[in-house]
Amino acid sequence: MPKSVLKRSERVPFVVTFRNTNIHKLSSGSESSDEASARARENTAQNLLLNGGRMLGNRSEMWTSLKIELKTESGELVPVTLGWQVPGVAGRVYPLAVPLRAGSSYSLRVNADDYWANGNRPLLPGKYAIRFIYRGEQFVDRAALPPCWEGEVSSNLLNFEVLPD
Repeated sequence: MPKSVLKRSERVPFVVTFRNTNIHKLSSGSESSDEASARARENTAQNLLLNGGRMLGNRSEMWTSLKIELKTESGELVPVTLGWQVPGVAGRVYPLAVPLRAGSSYSLRVNADDYWANGNRPLLPGKYAIRFIYRGEQFVDRAALPPCWEGEVSSNLLNFEVLPD
């Protein structure tokens, strides 16, 4: 069971899972074979390509398409920065493309050292809610890669409480 109460000095890792639930089942019934094959062409499962951001030559991933929204109980936004342990960029930068076949999933671990909340100061005691937001867009060099899924999707809210140390 996930931990929902933290001490003020604790930093917590997260796992963000992307699921492609775009699977269409064919209906069975009294259709002719021509109708069934036409329906099969219309209802095929769809694979997706996600634009995660950038991958450096040393295989470090920078998920620039992923944001964290952290709010206090009163709805005030707490600043959060995803840094991905990348102090600087030198050398080649590649697109971070994540293929998701229909029905598959991809899990991304966000370690405690990958983000800074509240200006890297401990959160004040109180109740909070956190969610992740993915914003999909096309790669800058569209000729190099196939089209990516475009849009915005957010995770469920995770409510937690920070206690004084």
